[in-house]
Amino acid sequence: MSITLPPLIWLRAFDAAARNGSFVGAAQELGVTPSAVSQQVRLLEERLGRPLFKRLPRGINLTEAGEAYRPVVQQAFESLLRGTDALFGRREKEGVQLRATASFQAHWLLPRITNFLDRHPAVPLRILTTLWASDFDQAAIDLEIRYGDGRWPGNEVFRLTEDYLEPFANPALAMAAKERDKGEWLSQQRLIEVIGYREGWQEWSAAQSKMELSSANAAPAVLEVDTVATAFALCEAGQGVALLRRWMAAAAVQSGRLEALGIGKAILASDSFYLLVPQGRRLSASARILRDWILEETAGHA
Repeated sequence: MSITLPPLIWLRAFDAAARNGSFVGAAQELGVTPSAVSQQVRLLEERLGRPLFKRLPRGINLTEAGEAYRPVVQQAFESLLRGTDALFGRREKEGVQLRATASFQAHWLLPRITNFLDRHPAVPLRILTTLWASDFDQAAIDLEIRYGDGRWPGNEVFRLTEDYLEPFANPALAMAAKERDKGEWLSQQRLIEVIGYREGWQEWSAAQSKMELSSANAAPAVLEVDTVATAFALCEAGQGVALLRRWMAAAAVQSGRLEALGIGKAILASDSFYLLVPQGRRLSASARILRDWILEETAGHA
């Protein structure tokens, strides 16, 4: 008996979850809640009659059936993208389209983009936000900045950032921390956690071998959020202490909105931001200019 084609929204949820390795990451990419992604995947599994993911305490893994189905779904979407663009797409021959995550745009690209525009005013540039990251299609995206472990077959990959995580707070909380035993003080604060990343407060605490972080009887309260922007806003408003990437917090520190607390040692994140250039793609002159500028700006620092 043949099976009917599942709804595209279910297939999209499966594709995003497979690439991100979590329902949370897929939800951030698609702009929905993790529970919505989980429900869509569950409905797809029920339609297919096979589990596609193994649900683990910290994330998900593809089952054997999921591994086999993943390239089928990806190729179908890629074909749809290519066909749509070939029939309806409009693109300047020498323009360049850059796709990047919202957090990278806010904390790295936008503070520097004036430099690029002043140096290259004639380059037609389009900046798109990663909502549904897929492999490069033939005509849409020239360059992409992704967050992950750097393993994306079929692309030339350049690491852009080295991500060290440490605690940050607004100036008022930072001043209070200076007047107390830092470990005891931190154990009494609300800890802001950005879910969906491999490293968080638990991993940071495990790396602090010479300091008691929980000398108080009760464990610190944790406030979980699903975007970096929310974590920054709460931290700047004095609603807790956030574990942030140094380079992302640099502008807020410089402006006096945040301070590094100097508690414990920073930890190096497993994942970083990478620039992806599709292998075999002949880049336009504008795309080469933008690629070289990004690599120049990130050389030796985030």
